[in-house]
This record gives sequence, structure tokens and C-alpha cells, in this order.
Amino acid sequence: MSSTSSHDISPLSTLWNFDAALDWTAMSKHLSWKPERWNPTTKTELELPFDLGDGAVSFAAGGALVQWRDGQWTRCINTKHRSNDLQRDEEGRLLVACNGGRALRGHPDALAVVKVPFETVSAVAALEGTRWVCAGLEGEVLLLDGETVVAELNTGGAIHAVLPLNAREALLFGDGIHLLTQKGQLKQEVPDVWLQSAVHFKEAVLAFGGGVGLTGKPTYAFRQKKKWKVTQLADLDGELLSLAVLGDAIYVPTGTGLFRLTETKPAQQVSDVPCTHVGIVGGKLIASGRGAAYVLKRRALIPL
Repeated sequence: MSSTSSHDISPLSTLWNFDAALDWTAMSKHLSWKPERWNPTTKTELELPFDLGDGAVSFAAGGALVQWRDGQWTRCINTKHRSNDLQRDEEGRLLVACNGGRALRGHPDALAVVKVPFETVSAVAALEGTRWVCAGLEGEVLLLDGETVVAELNTGGAIHAVLPLNAREALLFGDGIHLLTQKGQLKQEVPDVWLQSAVHFKEAVLAFGGGVGLTGKPTYAFRQKKKWKVTQLADLDGELLSLAVLGDAIYVPTGTGLFRLTETKPAQQVSDVPCTHVGIVGGKLIASGRGAAYVLKRRALIPL
């Protein structure tokens, strides 16, 4: 089902069980949406550029959710623990993966604190209706329907990203690639690969990460028609924490700058500004890193 190769990066056109019995409760406590003036410092990690649909650019900043609007920074929610992932479901409910054994779920002005039985929630994903996935850094997986646990599972290795595959299934990326089925079962699709971020790209799934097996070479994995192709990268390096698709291009932030690749062209550097995360907000690409955030204009990163 999977294959690997050691050649340089190629254009994308060449790739083409149980129900858990778990003591789980949603706390009655809600976090209030209280915007207040705030400014990042050079030590602030601005991560996960996100579109809440309210005209602002939202970010995770340590133990807070912050926004940039009309030339001004505000802190909107104090999450008290580092946020590792932000997602939103079809009803506009926000999902936040946090440290401290908890996730946040609900509309932004009234996020409910959800306690989970593992310390680091690394990724979350919304599925059909009220179903959602909560994943842990040590491989823990909860499939939930609202406040009801459908299944409690474990991949046996780290999880860094969760991507809905369709209305009722999801792919888990980290130490290997696993499929979470609608029946609440895990199926390993690709072993021996380390991936950190994933996106939908046209009719395929694309994931980037830190290596295959023990080689430690930067890697991407490409899934189309239920088949995977895993290839090592030549032009990118470091941790590949985030991906974004804008038009027909995929953007990858790295410690040496922002890179762009398409189906017909390999990775090309767009900017030498170091960045760690990218997202699409209001149809624009936003990049962020330590103490600063940028918008992509005419293939250049311009500070917000």
C-alpha cells in the first residue's frame, strides 16, 4: 500500500473496536470571550493562524487565543494552557486542543472546558454532525458524539495531526498514518513514517513531516484513491508543522522561510522570513512565527 524512495522532491503530478467505557465529563465551566488590549513580544509564539469568520485574524499564543483586527492586537480568551490545534465544525463551534488534560468545545463566546484522560491534546477534528475526534501526543484517540464517548483507542505512537477524510472518518498523522473508521476502529495505513501536518489538496491528501524510518529525512506522503506514496524531500528541512493550500499551490513554512509548490513545480522559496505556521484567513495566506505575523502579497510576506 505504501512505498518509499530516496530521490529528490518531485512535482506532485508524479504521485498521484470497541466502545469505550470511560469516565468522561464536560465541565460546566465556560471560558468567556473578553477582548482586551494585548501586544506580542519577541518571545511570543504566534501559531495556528485561523479564520473565525468575524473579520479578524485569530492565533494561538501560548495560553491564550488572540486576534489582529484593524491594526490592533487583542487577547480574547485565556485558555490557561498551551493550545496545540484549532478547528471549527460546520455549525461554527470551535475545537481547541490544549495541554493540561483538556480540550475546549463550543461557540467562541462560550467555550466549554472538556476534561480528557491524557495530559497533552495534540489535535482535534470535527466530523459529521456533532461527532469529533480528540487525539493525544502519546497516541490516545477519543471518538466522541457531542458529550458521548463512542470509542477510546490508541495508535501506539505519537499523533500530531488529525484530518477529516469524509463525513465520518479521519486520518491520524504522527508515528505512522492511521485511519479512524466510522465504526470507531483504527487501521494503520502507513507504518514507519513521521508526519506533522496534513491538508486536503484537490482530490488527494498531502502530509509533510520529519522522516521515514530512522533516516530523519524530511518527507511528504500523498494519498489518492486509497493508495499512499511516500517520498523524501530535498528542498525543505526542519520541523514541518503546518501546511496551507491557496489556489493551486501548497505553502510550507520553515525556519529558513516560506516555500511554495504545485503539481508541476517542486518547492520554491517565496520568502526568507522564518515562520512556523500558515493558515488561510479571508482568502489570504497568513504566516506566523515568534513575535510576528505576516500576510502574503504578490509572493512576498508583509508584516500585519
